[in-house]
Amino acid sequence: YDTPLLQELRNEAYQKCIPISVSAELTLRCNIRCVHCYNFDRDQAAPRPDHELTFDEWSRIFRELKEEGTIFLNLTGGEPMAHPRFWDLLGEAARLKFALTLLSNGTLLTEEHCNRLAAHPELAGISISVYGATPKTHDAITQVEGSWERTLRGAERMRDRNIRMTLKFIVMKRNVHEVAEMIELAQQ
Repeated sequence: YDTPLLQELRNEAYQKCIPISVSAELTLRCNIRCVHCYNFDRDQAAPRPDHELTFDEWSRIFRELKEEGTIFLNLTGGEPMAHPRFWDLLGEAARLKFALTLLSNGTLLTEEHCNRLAAHPELAGISISVYGATPKTHDAITQVEGSWERTLRGAERMRDRNIRMTLKFIVMKRNVHEVAEMIELAQQ
């Protein structure tokens, strides 16, 4: 999606130090345990309260980002939907008219959650992490049995609602043998 207009916007933002695109890591919480994850606190039962920003703190940050010129806001985590106030934070970001994207592992994308996401016109898309073309490979990497099936079902639900959806994967020793199949899976 690189057009001359977007390139001009990026260049101007760079020159003026405007953060037009921001990723906000809402939480360390996650319902899977990927072997490659950089989130070393993930094995705690729940993050300590002083390790997670409150709704009011995120609201202030979102307002400040808007005032500074941010247009694109990517909500990530951990698993952003695992944040106890995810829907409130999504609503606040939508109220501020960010072009929203979401980076998720897809396992929490139930019918109800997909319907709620689809109701947000500000949602520009969702990226879903997939670590293998087979349940065996993906589930070994996430260390959660059944996560491949839940991830793909979540992706299908988003696609069925005509939400722009991208499958993302990290190539590593554990899945390199399935790269061609993962690309094929993403093209379906």
